[in-house]
Amino acid sequence: MNRRSRVHTVVLLVMLVALLSCCTPPPYRMHPDFMTRMEKMRTIGLATPDIKIYSLSAGGVRELRDDWSAEGQQAVREAVVASFKQRHIAVVPVQRQDSGAEMADLQALYRAVSDSVLDHTYSETERFPHKMKRFDYTVGSVEKVLKGSGADGMVIVYAFDEISTAGRKTLKVLTSPLSMITGIKPRSGYSAMSVALVAASGEVLWYNIHANEGGYDLREPGSAASFLKLVLLGFPRRPS
Repeated sequence: MNRRSRVHTVVLLVMLVALLSCCTPPPYRMHPDFMTRMEKMRTIGLATPDIKIYSLSAGGVRELRDDWSAEGQQAVREAVVASFKQRHIAVVPVQRQDSGAEMADLQALYRAVSDSVLDHTYSETERFPHKMKRFDYTVGSVEKVLKGSGADGMVIVYAFDEISTAGRKTLKVLTSPLSMITGIKPRSGYSAMSVALVAASGEVLWYNIHANEGGYDLREPGSAASFLKLVLLGFPRRPS
């Protein structure tokens, strides 16, 4: 895992405490012109979901699993398309063969922008009031990535999931009686997902994030769809 991905994951893990103790799901963030610009979008492209799934050992060691991440990517992709279809919004995966490097750059930039959104509009200690009043972020133009797709906007998804190994699950069971006395017990794996709708020009028009401990498995289509439903609470439906 590259340094930027590792930093973003650490930031999300730190934010989970506040997110889980504050409100579930956290309130979404919306650009002042979201509704007007959303109405003009006929088709939305879906960037390749950036999904990182880890195994979480009995000792608390996280190991990135590429095979699990691929499963999660497919499950989340299908869930996004289906969820927006229910809102009468056409979403088409952007899968040009020559867009791999551009897509990787976009995913990395989105993680950095998401860090800033978390710091400045969710954090109690570093919140910027002007960012709350006017939500204004950009990932830069995505027109090159959208080229040939016919889409005039893009959905970007980043998520990570921690799947407890059998050893960790056993440890939780064995330490359960002791934890009732000490109040200390091994945590379950965290799941977290952020979703953004961006204009072709790059402005982030809508953003939300949700986090949960131990209740989901993003490799499973049904679980991924249920988790995404929480992230997209508040995203409007288009009249049929």
